[in-house]
Amino acid sequence: MSSIREDFEKMMAEEREEGREEGRKAAAEEIKAAKKETATARREAAAAKADGIKGMVMDNLEENVPRERVVLKLKKYFAISHEEAENYTLKYGYKTA
Repeated sequence: MSSIREDFEKMMAEEREEGREEGRKAAAEEIKAAKKETATARREAAAAKADGIKGMVMDNLEENVPRERVVLKLKKYFAISHEEAENYTLKYGYKTA
């Protein structure tokens, strides 16, 4: 037969474990929400960057800026590779490589 003290300690241990499990579940949900927010922010940033690149290319094209100069600007302001910059200029209106 167990004593009142043993019963109390057992009950407290069970309560602590339930609290830990609730904490783990809450933390997992917070992590899931944070990951979702991060993914959304990354998509929005990538879209904004693409819009900026498009705008720069089209503006420079309209001003008859040489393609190679635009490539250099894209590399400088958007931290992209030479190949990426060249591809963007072709994608948004310059005719030849």
